Amino acid sequence: AVAPQAPAAPQASLAAAPEAGPMPTLTRVWLAVALLLLLLLGLAYARGLRNFRRARPLQSPFIRAWLKQNALRRPLEVRLCARIDSPMTYGVLRPVILLPESVGKADTQALLCALDHELSHIRHFDAVWKPLIAAAACLHWFNPLVWAMAILAGRDIELCCDARVLRRGGREKRRAYASALLRMEEARAHVLPLTNAFSRNALEERIGAIMNAKKISVSALLLTLLIVAAALTAFAAAPESVTATPPPIRK
Repeated sequence: AVAPQAPAAPQASLAAAPEAGPMPTLTRVWLAVALLLLLLLGLAYARGLRNFRRARPLQSPFIRAWLKQNALRRPLEVRLCARIDSPMTYGVLRPVILLPESVGKADTQALLCALDHELSHIRHFDAVWKPLIAAAACLHWFNPLVWAMAILAGRDIELCCDARVLRRGGREKRRAYASALLRMEEARAHVLPLTNAFSRNALEERIGAIMNAKKISVSALLLTLLIVAAALTAFAAAPESVTATPPPIRK
């Protein structure tokens, strides 16, 4: 009797999986440009953070009173920085409001407008949203719609801050707030004259929104809610349309 042969190893079925092919050229280009943009963004942020930390604290009686009146759960500090030409903020857990020397020496009303605007950025964590928007633009550098989104998001953030400041200050604060914006833009134009043309439209839009802002009254809000409720009730009470079924055909 012939001994049964052992079954041959299924070499064909157990063949090694094919190795992953080389990265496509388009993927390499996307990755290289995205990493380069992210690197430049990180270097710019690190350079700015190093310069900002050299700013000197502003400890005037007006600033101390303002900090006490607008205390946050996070420690807040106000500093003067000679390397900037417009107010800005940095930091999340320990936020800092940076003021240029021109604003720090300006009248009390302009200083108060600048502080209230930057405080609105801090309260709504705009220091987190702006880097995320910039990182999204770096990753989607090939998509013009993402760059448009980044530009419009920055504009909307500033307009929202203006609206919140005016909501807290009331209608009488509009003219002073708009004048403070104009003075800051003039100081920026003296330092960087080429930036004036690029920011003029945004500044005009902000000032127009400030001067045309209208406070919604309680009666107008209630009227709007009543109209919406009446419309929803009418749609809910409308009878469903019944389609008549044709009679069966007798053969």
